[in-house]
Amino acid sequence: MFFQFLPSASALILISAFFTVEARQPIPSPDAPQSPITDSESFQSTLPAVIFGSADAPLKIVMFHSLNCIHCKKFKDEVLPEIETRFIQKGLIQFTMVDFPTDPSALDAAKIAWEARNVEAYQKVSHILVSNYETWAGQADWQDQICKVATNHHLMTQAQCLSGLNDEPLGKEILRTAFEAQKKYHIDYAPAFLFNGKVKETTGLLSIADIENELKALKINFRIETKAATRGSN
Repeated sequence: MFFQFLPSASALILISAFFTVEARQPIPSPDAPQSPITDSESFQSTLPAVIFGSADAPLKIVMFHSLNCIHCKKFKDEVLPEIETRFIQKGLIQFTMVDFPTDPSALDAAKIAWEARNVEAYQKVSHILVSNYETWAGQADWQDQICKVATNHHLMTQAQCLSGLNDEPLGKEILRTAFEAQKKYHIDYAPAFLFNGKVKETTGLLSIADIENELKALKINFRIETKAATRGSN
């Protein structure tokens, strides 16, 4: 069984039947892109990055998330606020979020969230869509429901929402980044996490303990390097 995108995007990709692997949802399988993406373009986007924290933070975490993913929502609601307080605000973590849509409804939600091509607008719209995901995620009339959420919360007009749903270049850009991440890191689920450029394997949802353990090792290495640099300067 295959799901299908809006007619304008159907030539780009087919959506495979999706499965669940322990608190994880798969990304759709694409057809080959019409033109190859070079190494220099790999995992780069024309959309602005959603980044929290200092570029000098010793631990850089990338989260691949889908706006229809209940486990992504759980992480954002229950774990991310503590990460913000305990680690990001203290300069220990830089946290980046990348859209990794796992079905057509998630892609359409991401398109609506990104329609303004603005991080602040994206955060506001995506938060409201995620908070109401049960009304649209996977529903037969998901596009109508997404627009209903957007208009009811005064995020945009019905015309603007319909225009966003038919924004083919935006949809291609969201998917291109996701497919490049899939190819480079061999991930096919959301949420997935990179710790300093390497996939972080966990037995369940990423926890504070997972982060603390990673930071302990990084802090030891960072202190050694700092002391060595100090001795070398004397």
